[in-house]
Amino acid sequence: MLKFFATCPKGLESLLNNELIELGAESVKETVAGVAFSGDLQLAVKVCLWTRFATRVLLTLGTFHADSDIEFYNGAYSLHYEDYFSNDATISVDFNGQNSFINNTLYGALRIKDALCDRFVKLTDARPDVDRENPDVRINAHLDRRNNVTVSLDLSGKSLHRREYRNVAGAAPLKENLAAAIVARSGYTGGTVIDPMCGSGTILIEAAMKACNMAPGLFRTAYGFEKLKGFDAAAFNAMKREASATAEEGRRRLKDAKVVFHGFDRDESVIEKAVQNAERAGLSDLIKFSVGDLHDLKNPVTSGNPGMVITNPPYGERLGNVPELLELYTAIGACLKREFGGWKAG
Repeated sequence: MLKFFATCPKGLESLLNNELIELGAESVKETVAGVAFSGDLQLAVKVCLWTRFATRVLLTLGTFHADSDIEFYNGAYSLHYEDYFSNDATISVDFNGQNSFINNTLYGALRIKDALCDRFVKLTDARPDVDRENPDVRINAHLDRRNNVTVSLDLSGKSLHRREYRNVAGAAPLKENLAAAIVARSGYTGGTVIDPMCGSGTILIEAAMKACNMAPGLFRTAYGFEKLKGFDAAAFNAMKREASATAEEGRRRLKDAKVVFHGFDRDESVIEKAVQNAERAGLSDLIKFSVGDLHDLKNPVTSGNPGMVITNPPYGERLGNVPELLELYTAIGACLKREFGGWKAG
């Protein structure tokens, strides 16, 4: 049984915890900004494909205590990297933490890299090359306040919030896993959704993906686990085919039920980006985007059951000052009261 740690933004831990249990993880334990769990490599691959909330999935190689630089090096040297990848793989090391003998992250990463490469030279007479931009294997190392070091393999590759359907976005775009969390926290379980300030459409796309049971990682072109020993490419391809069939069945079900997702934004250029993103996600037949201002927005759904209004109002970079904020929330309330009686809001 392998040990893993899935990272996530703070506040999403309980959502990720429940998701991992549903995906079949064992020994699930929620902590700050992540959830620990156990399973085999195939389970971790499944998590990478299906998680809506995780940022990264890390496979723990080992943990050691180090009170000096030499103890740090020896601890890193003792880990069995060769069990997971070969000396012809390219690597990069991400390190965080500092103490009296590691005063910056670059030095910590360098010492991990040196120990790893020295071990490969000792065992195989060759060492992995470093590729900081596009490595085959990413090593993650964390030094805590008690001088305990955890070294892991990053199975994700690029951050898992990057679904790769969104090549374009507006100012201060909402990350996909945060959008998925907004949808989950709203209590949405299915049916029509309207976002009156949709921006580049991320909330609606995540809601539609949830409604048709589409795996969030279905459009990603690469993962960090693909160059590891023990990775079963045939099994992963079969997993993706099954996920694709599940999503297609879900799309047909929503179309038969005449479920439509509607997004509005006053910025025409942002709406154009939203349309492109929905097309890349394979959901353009379910999501309709229109240019429209909140103040004179009309509910496009005139029959059938009430749905949900889910939105992420502008803030920070996307909003000016406090009076503007008050005006915005007043307009939101007026719009909901005027056009969406009987609907739920999240």
